Amino acid sequence: LYLDNNINYKYLEIDTTLIFGALHSIIPFSNHDPYVRNLWCLAQAKQAVGMYATNFNKRMDTFSHVLYYPQTPIVNTKISNLINFNYMSGGSNVIIAIASYTGYNQEDSIIFNKNSLERGLFKSSYYRTYVEYLENEEEFIIPDSQIRKSGNNYNKLDVNGIVKNNTYVNDNDIIIGKVSKVDGKNLDKSITIHHNDFGVVDGIYSHELDKTVGKFCKVRIRMERTPEFADKFGSRHGLKGVVGMILDQEDMPFTKDGIVPDIIMNPHGVPSRMSTGHLLECLTGKSCSLLGSVYDASPFENTNELENITNILETSGYEQYGNEILYNGYTGEQLMVSIFTGVQ
Repeated sequence: LYLDNNINYKYLEIDTTLIFGALHSIIPFSNHDPYVRNLWCLAQAKQAVGMYATNFNKRMDTFSHVLYYPQTPIVNTKISNLINFNYMSGGSNVIIAIASYTGYNQEDSIIFNKNSLERGLFKSSYYRTYVEYLENEEEFIIPDSQIRKSGNNYNKLDVNGIVKNNTYVNDNDIIIGKVSKVDGKNLDKSITIHHNDFGVVDGIYSHELDKTVGKFCKVRIRMERTPEFADKFGSRHGLKGVVGMILDQEDMPFTKDGIVPDIIMNPHGVPSRMSTGHLLECLTGKSCSLLGSVYDASPFENTNELENITNILETSGYEQYGNEILYNGYTGEQLMVSIFTGVQ
């Protein structure tokens, strides 16, 4: 970078990629999307499930989500590398087909491959921490049978009145036994987890481990979450939708090589949104999968990017614009239309 010392600079653009904020800078090919779509991505990226901290198993946050198998995006940007987003990403790379299929992916709904979900795609853990404090004339203990709350199970409590670690619990199990003395009478103040919740006790922290603070107990519950009907998913280009159907892999369309998409989205969701960057990412991800590499899709960086991508696909034996012939999973017959497929 050459700076003229004789000029008084008030504003200086060092690099075109630095004109955006951190969240915007993780969007590949963002200069090919309308600004409205990029703004949608900014709102949704904050809600993405990934790994929010490397020490999540040591923390006692009120609630948190952690994705089981987060993946580094195949198509990324310079800034996403610099802010370490690629090492703690919020999502996974999936094989996507853009087609109308079965009628259950109308509008913005999407069809999911059931076998992909069973293999762990987008499976996550939901952590919730329950906290109880001791005040005057209160103690953590297993309550006597005479004062126990009816309908609750006290059998999973340890001798100290706190549930054992790695114990499976549901909303009927007491996780912290607590007794309070009021007017000379003992009252049961034990707590359970929230109604309809269930999971495994993943961590316990109490005042016995930290003598510098008041008497308290924290119990963290881990619940496994698998994507299901009506869950929301979105791309980095502001295209979002809910799960309209979870389809068995044998009923999904497949290519001549036997490749089955993880997700099928409706083609009508692309033209009106003008999200060309979404299609470019799919094409680039497909090319990089064939080469075994990643791609830098920083905005304003690559002027002849489409030509490079299409050349790679052509030399690898694919149609240059990502279109493929797929076969009906129900009948085995060829679908008489070219279907755009890629990796995103």
